[in-house]
Amino acid sequence: MLRKAREWQRAHLARRLGVPRARLAFWERGQHQPPLSMLLALSRVLEVSIEELVDEETTDNPSGAMEARSS
Repeated sequence: MLRKAREWQRAHLARRLGVPRARLAFWERGQHQPPLSMLLALSRVLEVSIEELVDEETTDNPSGAMEARSS
């Protein structure tokens, strides 16, 4: 997961994005999809392109959760 690869707590990323921690948890578990505007914010904060973000989501978790390849 990109967040964990940076050793960030969920609360840290949620604060940087300006969203509740629970909402981020739903996205990470694939229970909800972030809106396009939030994908842009995620790509900026995580310093990856939207294409990389979406590719990693669908490659590692077909349900669409925000999981990234473990390093």
